[in-house]
Amino acid sequence: MAEELATSWLFLENGEVVARSFCRGCAPVGPVADLACVSCGDGPLLAGALTEQSARAAVNTWLLGQGWQVAGAPRCPRCTPPPSPPVTDGQPESGGWRLW
Repeated sequence: MAEELATSWLFLENGEVVARSFCRGCAPVGPVADLACVSCGDGPLLAGALTEQSARAAVNTWLLGQGWQVAGAPRCPRCTPPPSPPVTDGQPESGGWRLW
């Protein structure tokens, strides 16, 4: 049951995407789509209106807010590499590193 509750279901409520968790017996009925990370296969389930193509922008906004990479194939925060640090000359300056 803990694994079931670990799955996030995304819904559109009052114009906003919200995440909820359910056990198998309480899971919503209706249209459901699986959104999976291309690396690990984990991800939320989309419910109701969020299964429609017209809701893609709202879903992407929510995913970005959770640290997902959405350009190209979706990648969850655990599988998204951190941004590369800026290239420096290796010499610290007051207030930080100097960029070329």
